[in-house]
Amino acid sequence: MASILGHDGRACMATLLLNWKLDGASTSAFLKELWDHCVDTLPVYARPVFLRITRDLEMTSTIKQTKVSLKKEGFEPLLVSDDLFYIDKKTSSYLPLTEHVYRTIVAQQMSF
Repeated sequence: MASILGHDGRACMATLLLNWKLDGASTSAFLKELWDHCVDTLPVYARPVFLRITRDLEMTSTIKQTKVSLKKEGFEPLLVSDDLFYIDKKTSSYLPLTEHVYRTIVAQQMSF
């Protein structure tokens, strides 16, 4: 089961809580399927540019997700221990967000 935790800031990040571990070829298939689902069901402006996949979410005492810490960490791979992905329109899928890709995005050398 996956649950989507809203959007983060201007670039639209979704956090998915999964109860299984992504690994190898199944990751690529899952990300492609997720991309296809977003394309089929969401308008362009609402499609997450970044994905954060976690197996554990911090909750408040009123059983709500704590979005503040997620926003503070943003999408910087060195700060985030969860798996991060970004939208790649060339491959029509989500790809792993590496430190190199992160630096390219921050330097505004990549557009979405």
